[in-house]
Amino acid sequence: MRTLDTLLYHDGSDRLTELAAGKTVIAIDILRATTTLCVAFRNGLAAAVPVLTPEEAFEVKERDYPDALLGGERGGVLIDGFDLSNSPREYTSDAVRGRTLVFTTTNGTQLMRGAMSARRVLVGAFVNRSAVCDAAVDGSNDVLVACAGTHGAFTLEDALFAGACVERLEASFDVITDAALAARTLWERFGSELEASLAIPRHGQSLIALGLKDDLAVCADMDLVGVVPELSGGVLRLS
Repeated sequence: MRTLDTLLYHDGSDRLTELAAGKTVIAIDILRATTTLCVAFRNGLAAAVPVLTPEEAFEVKERDYPDALLGGERGGVLIDGFDLSNSPREYTSDAVRGRTLVFTTTNGTQLMRGAMSARRVLVGAFVNRSAVCDAAVDGSNDVLVACAGTHGAFTLEDALFAGACVERLEASFDVITDAALAARTLWERFGSELEASLAIPRHGQSLIALGLKDDLAVCADMDLVGVVPELSGGVLRLS
């Protein structure tokens, strides 16, 4: 009996570790960490190391990856001393091809680190929905579609993508949990006008206020890329 489940937000507790254990996890932070990583890997990024804080990022770069780029955000904007922020539009081929990235964001990298009890951790976003769903269903594992949320709370944009995954995956599973069904219902309600729907949540509104509305268009670009970053040994590479 294979189960398809959804964690609708990560509150920083051990619940994610417990739910993820032994499963394939699709890690989601639509606005914008997982979108940005998928775009970066499509554009030739060699590897990414998700870390929890800017201080850890500086330490990891100095100790392990002296030639790495530093990327990420706090408050939605570039961190002092970093090379790149969390906008997928910055991660061009010229910027990232062949490079290693040490990456920290407010919510997404916390989710990835919290899911390391999983058998597999795959990075998912609308930009790689087909590819990540195909990778997740390959094998006999139960699947957990895990949303980062924002500051430990539910966010519509992540739940929408979870629902889009459930819609694509559910025929391959014997048990669909209530949380997964709830996410699918949100997708059915809001998915037809995706870019407009990403502008509804508080997080989308904050990006617009920061002058980053164009990022929403990238985040809503369904199946823009065909790559699937996978976390192994604390490092993301293409699966």
